[in-house]
Amino acid sequence: MYFLSVRARNSVGWSDQSQPIAVVPRAKPRPPPPTPPAPPPPRPPIIPRLPLAPYFLDGSPKGDALIELYWGAAFPNGCPISSYLLYATQMPNGPTQRARITNFNRDAQILYFTFPGVPGITYAFQVSAVNCIGEGPKSPVKRIRALGLCRPLQLEGKPGDRQVTLKWDPPQCYGQKVWYITVYEYYW
Repeated sequence: MYFLSVRARNSVGWSDQSQPIAVVPRAKPRPPPPTPPAPPPPRPPIIPRLPLAPYFLDGSPKGDALIELYWGAAFPNGCPISSYLLYATQMPNGPTQRARITNFNRDAQILYFTFPGVPGITYAFQVSAVNCIGEGPKSPVKRIRALGLCRPLQLEGKPGDRQVTLKWDPPQCYGQKVWYITVYEYYW
């Protein structure tokens, strides 16, 4: 309950207060509680799929039949890459070797692998990625010929008067050019 009175003011001054009245205000209806904001729509679950193919498979022979390969990391597609599978097929129509590569830097954008080949053999390489769903598609084929070191064969020495005459068979260089041969002198 409230007791209210009023008074007025003009250029002469303030009037006396009116008789007080008692007033009981009607109860004001309470506003409804605010509606909580709608929750955001649920995110669709990430459904793991096969990884994408590694990209830009390339490489080069490194001598003594070693081939250094490198490729761009595959997109994992919802599940981390657990390994890479390297396929090496001897050309033409030879057997295919498969190597599972599990020891690699998972943060690397470019991955490296050294393949031990056979001198003079051309290999067709492909690589694929494996995640929790399985093996993804293979990369495009890259052909690389393994090179061997050029070694002279069947070295023979014939002693002479204060000299030795050397003879050897030409080196097998698997298509490489022989630039020169060095003869070493040993004294004892």
